[in-house]
Parts: sequence; C-alpha cells; structure tokens
Amino acid sequence: MFSIDAEGVLTGLCLASDGKLHIASIDLNDHVGNKGGKFNTGTDHFAHTASNIRVEAFLLKADLLNYDQ
Repeated sequence: MFSIDAEGVLTGLCLASDGKLHIASIDLNDHVGNKGGKFNTGTDHFAHTASNIRVEAFLLKADLLNYDQ
C-alpha cells in the first residue's frame, strides 16, 4: 500500500530487515525532474511543473508542462 501527494512525496509500507512493515517516505523531487515534458532522472523538482501526480500500476504518472530544468 502506498500513496503520493501533490508535492511528489511517495509514502508506503516497506518490509524491513526485522521482518516487520514500516511506513517510509521518499521525496521524489530529490531524484526526478521534468525535461521537455517527460520525467528525467538527471534533474530534480518535477512537482513544480506537474499536476495530477499519481501512481498507476506501480508507474509514476503526472501531467507535466513542456519544461526544461
């Protein structure tokens, strides 16, 4: 189970080495950007130019402006 907020923070349950589930979050803006209206891992802060951020079938999706960072 996981969710993503409008700012691009992904939160979900993670299985730890102790065998228990823990809630963890990662700010995807630190790792994913927007280059030419497409996700790009060589840049950052994609959420600044995105709307309708969501995860569908384990894929990150959003409506991205055609923007080069």
